[in-house]
Amino acid sequence: MMESLGRVIQQTFGIKIGDSDGLEYICGGCGVMVKEKDIPIIAGPNKGTTRRLKIMCKCEDNKLAKEILEENHRNRFNKYQSRNLISDELRDCSLDNYIPHDQETKSALQHAKTFIKRVQEGDNKNIIFAGSYGTGKSHLAKSICNALQSFGKPYIFISAPRLFQEIKTSYNQSSDVSEYDLINELIAVDVLVIDDLGAEYVKKKYDKDGNEIIEDVEHSWTNNIYFNILDGRQGK
Repeated sequence: MMESLGRVIQQTFGIKIGDSDGLEYICGGCGVMVKEKDIPIIAGPNKGTTRRLKIMCKCEDNKLAKEILEENHRNRFNKYQSRNLISDELRDCSLDNYIPHDQETKSALQHAKTFIKRVQEGDNKNIIFAGSYGTGKSHLAKSICNALQSFGKPYIFISAPRLFQEIKTSYNQSSDVSEYDLINELIAVDVLVIDDLGAEYVKKKYDKDGNEIIEDVEHSWTNNIYFNILDGRQGK
């Protein structure tokens, strides 16, 4: 016949576990029904005394789980930060220091504010800033990253030429990352900004007679990379 732990301890050590009758309640921390018991200390300098424990309480487990999640978040943040190559003029960008100079840039600023608000509310969306050089597209994109990072969303901010340069570098045997690793990071990160989209096509090549060489293979490769990233980020 099986005996209770309290009875075994009492028979072995001569110490009785208090039932603490009446101290059964729902814990305000974890919401679980707990019962306090006086548990004997059977060894060490405090042998023979008791310690009151909350049986079934999940507060310590929840605290540990929270600490693990926070540590994982810090590790993810540090991991993604290593991919960010941001110029000094973009590092401290915010919507507050963005200066629109016409109706189009005023509208872009408003769209950025709306986008941040919707993402914070859990409505995952995408946004594209298009326009001529010097209109502040990168400033707005980095401002969005900074705002969302303060809400616990790590980001990767990378230019398109740099992205494809890193992917090509991953093909070297000495590389410690693969194309698969890089693309998975871009898929997994909460916020992804690909700056200067299309700049990877700007560099033209010519034959000996000066005729432009259209490299369909190169374009097909870059388009395939974009597809894999965007397809993997569906719903993010």
